[in-house]
Amino acid sequence: MISVITPVHKDNPDILRATAASLQAQTYREFEWVIVPNHEAALCPMTPLADSLASWGLDFPVRVVPLLETTDSVGTIKKFAFAQGTGDWLLELDWDDLLTPDALERVALEAKLGADFAYSNCAYFKGNFEKPQRFNPVFGWTWRSFVHEGHELDETIAMPVDAHSILWIYYAPDHLRAWRREFYAGVGGHDEKMTLADDHDLLVRTWLAGGKMVHIDRCLYLYRAEGNTWLSERNGEIQQRTAEVYRKYLTEVALRFASLHGVRALDLGGAFNRERGFQSVDLAPGSDMQFDIGRRWPLPDNSVGVIRACDVLEHIADKQLVMSEIHRVLRPGGFLLSFTPSASGKGAHMDPTHCSYWNDLSFWYWTKAQYAAFIRNDTVRFLSMVLVEEYPTEWHKARDISYVTFEAICLKDGIRPPGLIEI
Repeated sequence: MISVITPVHKDNPDILRATAASLQAQTYREFEWVIVPNHEAALCPMTPLADSLASWGLDFPVRVVPLLETTDSVGTIKKFAFAQGTGDWLLELDWDDLLTPDALERVALEAKLGADFAYSNCAYFKGNFEKPQRFNPVFGWTWRSFVHEGHELDETIAMPVDAHSILWIYYAPDHLRAWRREFYAGVGGHDEKMTLADDHDLLVRTWLAGGKMVHIDRCLYLYRAEGNTWLSERNGEIQQRTAEVYRKYLTEVALRFASLHGVRALDLGGAFNRERGFQSVDLAPGSDMQFDIGRRWPLPDNSVGVIRACDVLEHIADKQLVMSEIHRVLRPGGFLLSFTPSASGKGAHMDPTHCSYWNDLSFWYWTKAQYAAFIRNDTVRFLSMVLVEEYPTEWHKARDISYVTFEAICLKDGIRPPGLIEI
């Protein structure tokens, strides 16, 4: 059985009735609907909601379980809501969205085939099924036409779930989202400490756990793209929390990418600041691999999945050579995670062994076509995930020691990860 979980934070029976109608139309009937009004909605009298449900002529089990605890934590609300489901599968349906008639049938089919998590394509709508503005295709989005009850919409094709898409909620699996109950519990479910970005955090843990994540290449979910003032009011916080999830899991995701492809994870200069999970590369004794990274590396092409370069690039005189070697040995889609003292501050000049100087704009010559042309670079290409110059701590700020964080994906052999490719 499938438990359809619907947290509710507004008292709007008219919109909820449309959601109920989409469930009533399901071709698969072994499901229950669990409605969980959170503390704000739960404080409203429950009788009108119960009366509304009774008048809608629904022929499937419906339970209303209010969350009476006062909380602003979406993670707390979701974890409580999912705990109320009794089915083998737990599927989240937002209170103002719709499922297509074959949605639950498709999930049930993937459940029989051994999936741990299923997700689908979706279409966004506003008003009377009007098309909202599309996402910008330069970030890798694609669509096809989808007709719902005579209304033509854009079916957004979900990105493949992999190390690149999972890091940012924009590209991670969208609704419909459904977990096998045992698998959901095994990865810890929603994190109650997450006030926002709880779905993103759970999706990353789902991928890291190695479950069978299945993309159902059909539009099974209709997302109402208007009227959610709660989300719009907290958009800035959502962006911040999403970035925090990225930062929390980046290294672990990159290491799993390397492991999945059976290639190395290298920590350049790692003899002095060894990072767990990486092989250290250094001329110093005790390194896992000893060679001069300022010369051509004794490694095959495409033999590395992730390279960590913390306080090391500034020790290499030939910038173009080291960036070329990093690109050469990384497999397509491999990660470069670098952290370099910026020439804008004092850190780049304080160490007598530093022999090259970098700032945030230095990396444009490998990420932006117009700058790459100045150094005749037509092969070394990276997609920039993060490029920022900042003080890591207040200690660094007090001493004007700024750093450049450059985290990027290796582009070659036709790979197209999600994001803005400018080279």
